[in-house]
Amino acid sequence: MNRNWRAVIPQRRTMITWCVIYLLTYIPNLYAIYLSIPMPEEMAEPMGGIRVLILALSSALYAICRVVPLHPFYNRTYGGWLCLTPWSIEKPLPRGPIHIIWIDLIVLSFLTVLTYHNLSFFACIPVIIFLSVYLLLMCITFEGKESGFAVLCLFLAPFAIYPFANRYFAVLVLILLYIICWVGLRQFLRGFPWNTKYWKIDIVKELREQAIRHRVIGWPFSILNIYEISSISVFGAFLTSLLLTWWLHVIQWVSGGSFSLFWIVILALTIALFRIAIYSGEYRPPISLLGRIFTGRLIIPKYDRIYVAPFCIVMAGTLLPFVLGRLGVNSTLNFELCFFLIFFLAFSLPPTLNEWRLTGAFQIGRLAQLSQTRQPSRQDQPVVTYFSSKFKSS
Repeated sequence: MNRNWRAVIPQRRTMITWCVIYLLTYIPNLYAIYLSIPMPEEMAEPMGGIRVLILALSSALYAICRVVPLHPFYNRTYGGWLCLTPWSIEKPLPRGPIHIIWIDLIVLSFLTVLTYHNLSFFACIPVIIFLSVYLLLMCITFEGKESGFAVLCLFLAPFAIYPFANRYFAVLVLILLYIICWVGLRQFLRGFPWNTKYWKIDIVKELREQAIRHRVIGWPFSILNIYEISSISVFGAFLTSLLLTWWLHVIQWVSGGSFSLFWIVILALTIALFRIAIYSGEYRPPISLLGRIFTGRLIIPKYDRIYVAPFCIVMAGTLLPFVLGRLGVNSTLNFELCFFLIFFLAFSLPPTLNEWRLTGAFQIGRLAQLSQTRQPSRQDQPVVTYFSSKFKSS
């Protein structure tokens, strides 16, 4: 048993504050007892709902307190210190366990009993809320080799409400997801600290990226000093689009309605414009529209290739729904197929942003850069000092 179980218990001040807030909801009951009259039903049920809401929020906050302060991913100071210690997975974590232990079961049982006392139908709410928030926070920590656990959890999570809207079935699904997250947590801690950014970070590269993002480096160096932006593979694009479509299907099933194909057109236009804005925001065409007309170069392949993906996205949101409708595909399936294809094309079609910035035929918009230049703040001073010394030495 982990010897640091006391670290997971909320602070005394927090527990006293919670007790005071919860007990304040019983003032109407005490007043009714004082007057020797029964509590009116039209008032008893709303007060019970308020207490259940307080208990649900308490479960969510307790889940946050169980993960955020104790996980090296969220607590960077703790994670940096832990990286420099001889800690291994065979030893208990110094600040307390991240996985659920017996004290958590006592707290959840206590919250469940209070909920049952107020509204018996919602007795499982504290457990569901706690596990949902806990699992969400755990999935965020999975990256690299552990990202498969996050994807698996996101695919299985909708089964908590689909196709059976049963609170007890939801608890079973969440327990299964917790087991998956527990295995992922063990794998993360087994590779700690070599699987964290603490050891992989390149200080010079990090300072250069901060200087570019904060516009400490002036024009044109802020545009020419390109930093690497992570891109998504074709398989990753397919998996992400499939996951979004799966969640859309579940949301549509829960809502009991159907989405109009009009919204798929709006979605396609929005994503197409957003992609154009990302690629052409600071990178202007080599010649203007009038220049294209006068020179006869109406199409500049090395620049206009960024419009191919938006064009395909717009076609997938406007022409494809019409074609599928003519083929007899029902509106729900039609919407979901188009939804999947729009996101898949947006994520997978070339060029990638890194490829475009390094090989695209464009000109740099100087006026836009000058209008965005700002004076460095105190937070930027280390970055300014570093690059100033580099430029002077060169």
